[in-house]
Amino acid sequence: MMSGLAGGVTFYGLPAFLALYGLMNDLSLKQASLLLTAFMVGSVVLGFGISTLSDYVNRTVLTVCCLLVGVVCAIYLPLASYNFPVTFSILDNLGGLLAVLSIGFLMGAGVEDGIVYVTVFSALIYFIYSLSQYEVE
Repeated sequence: MMSGLAGGVTFYGLPAFLALYGLMNDLSLKQASLLLTAFMVGSVVLGFGISTLSDYVNRTVLTVCCLLVGVVCAIYLPLASYNFPVTFSILDNLGGLLAVLSIGFLMGAGVEDGIVYVTVFSALIYFIYSLSQYEVE
């Protein structure tokens, strides 16, 4: 029951005020609205993975892990809004950690080209991001 309460706070409380939070922290209207977009896309994308994972992992452990990730993200949000250089450093290190774990997981699973897949995937994600920031004059 308590996980339902925490989920409700996250799923209904955050979207209601994310754009306003961005505006109050001196983000442009476009950047502030992207906070809500990122939250909703993340909810949809992660929902499939988490629901699949719940078939294989203890659901209580999975719920606690999801709440811990939510706490880390809540702590990270003000840091990302106020202090860009520290935020860049954290994301750089997080990307390195995710790359090492992903490549190791793929290669351990017998995927010989795991390093290529992870590198191409990350480059593709950045390419999509950079194209989404391009404005036609």
